[in-house]
Amino acid sequence: MSPISFSSKNQTRKSALSQKVLASLIVLSVFFVAFYLWQINDLATKGFQIKGLEEKIASIRENNKNLELQATDLQSLSNIEKLEKDLNMVKVNKVEYISTFNPVAVR
Repeated sequence: MSPISFSSKNQTRKSALSQKVLASLIVLSVFFVAFYLWQINDLATKGFQIKGLEEKIASIRENNKNLELQATDLQSLSNIEKLEKDLNMVKVNKVEYISTFNPVAVR
């Protein structure tokens, strides 16, 4: 065997090995880039979902506040007095209770 031939085989092996390593690095890089893009897309989508839910919460809180104000207004004394007049009710001066100390059905 001549030294040139041994050196040439060694370089061929090194070249094949470096090509495999380079191909592996390229595949790994493509995988990481694809994974990164997927994460960024997923994060952006979740951000839009969160923003939509926060807007919905704000809308529901505003609606709840309006309903509480409406309930307070309907329970106010002035509203009850107005309903009293509209329904032709009269105020009671003296309240009489019926007492039933005798049991109705005894066995």
